[in-house]
Amino acid sequence: MTTSRARPALVIWLLAVLALIVSGWILLPFPRRPTGWEEIAWAIGFGAGFTSVGALLVDRRPREPVSRITLGIGLMVVASVALRAAVVWVEARPGDVPAIAAVAVTASQVLTTLAFLTAGGFLLVRFPDGRHPDRLSMAVDGLAVLMVLALVLQVFLPGPIETAWMPPLDNPLGVPALAPLEGPLSVATLAAYTASLLLAVLEVVSRYRRSDAVVRAQIRWVTAAAAVPMVLVPFILVADVLWTLWFLSSMLLPFAIGIAVLRYRLFDIDRIIGRTISYAIVTGILAGIFVATNLVLVTTLADATGSSTLVVAASTLLVAALFQPIRHRVQAPVDRRFNRAHLDAERVVGTFARRIGDEVDLGHLRSVTLATVDEALGPDRAQLWLRR
Repeated sequence: MTTSRARPALVIWLLAVLALIVSGWILLPFPRRPTGWEEIAWAIGFGAGFTSVGALLVDRRPREPVSRITLGIGLMVVASVALRAAVVWVEARPGDVPAIAAVAVTASQVLTTLAFLTAGGFLLVRFPDGRHPDRLSMAVDGLAVLMVLALVLQVFLPGPIETAWMPPLDNPLGVPALAPLEGPLSVATLAAYTASLLLAVLEVVSRYRRSDAVVRAQIRWVTAAAAVPMVLVPFILVADVLWTLWFLSSMLLPFAIGIAVLRYRLFDIDRIIGRTISYAIVTGILAGIFVATNLVLVTTLADATGSSTLVVAASTLLVAALFQPIRHRVQAPVDRRFNRAHLDAERVVGTFARRIGDEVDLGHLRSVTLATVDEALGPDRAQLWLRR
């Protein structure tokens, strides 16, 4: 008779999902829907992603520090969302809002900020296989402690607590003597967070240079997932519609962590990066061609045709016709840089197929096969056994 082992990570995940479902039912379709519902939807998705991946990692890799950190980030976000739902539910009831609601709002903000800080340098210096005891890691941990202390002090700042999803509430924990520290604390926290990220990146780069192929692939997964929202930051400043895309891209990080730690299809990252870069370049080139063609044709033909519809149609057809040629021209050099192993394998297999296409001499076939294996894999010794 076999006994199934306890799986506490699964229980934690189920409770977290239940909390998110109840919180979403309260927050999103609420009669007095908060103005910052987009932020709430992002927090629900972010918490669900980190909690799901963290629970899976704790269940499969319980001894990995990254597993526990990932689950902790998700649980902090889930608790923050649950506190928001509780405050909105209490505020909608008749009567005055109790002081405990303001404390819950403060706790929700603290948990969200703490999760955001943990997902930064604190997580990076421990990825993928635990903390690396060097000076950069110690400096990042020291900055994390300073940020936590600044966060605790901000809890006791006097004045109203302002959020996008609730009317302002007076902070019952405010200490008037700390009022002059509000500005310096915000600046110090931002500076410490920026410095911790820079130091963590330097530490990861140093570790990448001295690690093996597996650790490098793991780092590339997380770097690629973190780079997408960072690249979108300049664009969302000029186009508010891209905020939704930024929210979705920020949820790539927990899934990249899960793939890296579990090592599932680990080396596919080179192909993904190559395809992303090539299609981004092709999109930029085609957009430039489309705009330039429109300007030229509007200047020369708009008066003759009397309408810009034909100009747009001609530009669209030109871009469609140029897509495949430009993609092939761009894809080749990108693949040589990011997918070189796949290209080398295809070249070796193609050369081997051409050399043995009409070969009937077993002795020569044996030597060609051994030479191909030596070129492709470089083993210390290789033998070929032929069945008589």
